[in-house]
Amino acid sequence: IESEYLKEKKEAAIEMEKLCNLGGMVATMAHEVNNPLGVAITSLSHLKESVDDLDKSFKDGTLTEEYFSDFIDDSNEVSDLLSFNLGRAAKLIRDFKTNAVNQSADVLMAFPLKGTIESVLSSVKPQLKAKQIEIVLDCRVPDTFIMKGFPGALSQVLTNLLFNASIHAFDKSITSPKIQIRAESADGKATITFNDNGKGIPEEFREDSHYQ
Repeated sequence: IESEYLKEKKEAAIEMEKLCNLGGMVATMAHEVNNPLGVAITSLSHLKESVDDLDKSFKDGTLTEEYFSDFIDDSNEVSDLLSFNLGRAAKLIRDFKTNAVNQSADVLMAFPLKGTIESVLSSVKPQLKAKQIEIVLDCRVPDTFIMKGFPGALSQVLTNLLFNASIHAFDKSITSPKIQIRAESADGKATITFNDNGKGIPEEFREDSHYQ
């Protein structure tokens, strides 16, 4: 009975940690997505005004070749700005969705290692950027490297490590906080190494003297 109770408590704690992590990502993601969407809305408003002015000039007969040429140049610039910012917002949302879905699914499947890691980093980067923590991905596996396993477990572990490091690893004495993740593959197997330049774990909390 005690064993089942402890198991239930452990599972509840894991689920709570997942919800807390996702909650933190939702808040920072909403703020991050708001920036490119704000630029896109402003650009669209400017384009609408330009179109209205062009229409007015055409109807009242004051439209000149120079004015029309300026309108074309301005419209191209606005279109590029819209494309860039809407694409950025779409990628942020897509990566967040991928990470959230992966963490909620405990399914054995084949998945691209590099793409999964990049989706996790994209999802948590806004929160770490707010704390001025640099994230460096040294991925030495090809884009085509496919793993068979549980992408949800990998996403959850990486997310927990990133959040734990951002909360506990750095203090004011560390002027350039950095987290590095390295992925390597050999003989069909992958190794992922997580490092940070934080203050480390106090000696009394380490399980043994070989902990790095």
